[in-house]
Amino acid sequence: PEILQLIFHDSFSTRDEASHTSGRGIGLSAVKEAVEAQGGTIGINSKIGSGTEFQLILPLTRTKKEPDSIQKGAQQ
Repeated sequence: PEILQLIFHDSFSTRDEASHTSGRGIGLSAVKEAVEAQGGTIGINSKIGSGTEFQLILPLTRTKKEPDSIQKGAQQ
């Protein structure tokens, strides 16, 4: 549901007060931004009494530092 997307907004927090390490509302918005910057997506599923599941999908890309043998081995 769309309402679950609210947890990815800047400044969203479930804490009443911020501490040095939590409650400032940047955690999940930063994760979503980083995933999307890599061309990926993030999804969320939540069921009351069962928990919450996050699905991060990132593209598989070949970096310039990988040797050509890795690419050739994958094609065989």
